[in-house]
Amino acid sequence: MQAAGLQMLLESWGAQAVTGLSLSEAEEKLARLDRAPDIAIVDFRLGDGLSGIEAVGALRKAVGQDFAAVIHTGDTDPEVARLAADHGCQLLLKPYTSERMREVLEQALQSAGA
Repeated sequence: MQAAGLQMLLESWGAQAVTGLSLSEAEEKLARLDRAPDIAIVDFRLGDGLSGIEAVGALRKAVGQDFAAVIHTGDTDPEVARLAADHGCQLLLKPYTSERMREVLEQALQSAGA
C-alpha cells in the first residue's frame, strides 16, 4: 500500500497519520509533534538502504521513548519475522486486507500497552 493510501485509510479510522518517504523526513515530521507516536507502520525494505526495523529503532531513539511498530513486507523469510519480534515489532505480510491491517495494529498497540 502506498503512503498516501495508507494515510487515507488510517485517517478514515480516526487516526492522525504522519507519513514520510525516508527516515529523515519521518524524523523531521515527528520532531514537530508535541508527543511520540502511538505506532509506526514501516516497510521492511526501505529505499534509503535501511531496513524498516532499523528505521523504527532510529525513530524510537529520536523521540526518546518506545512505541508500537508494525513492519509490513512481502518477504516470508523466517529471519524477517524473528528480527521483527526481537525488536518488538508486529509483522504484517503482504498482500493484506485493511481488516487484517487493523487487527495487527490493534495487537501491536495492545502489546505496547497503548
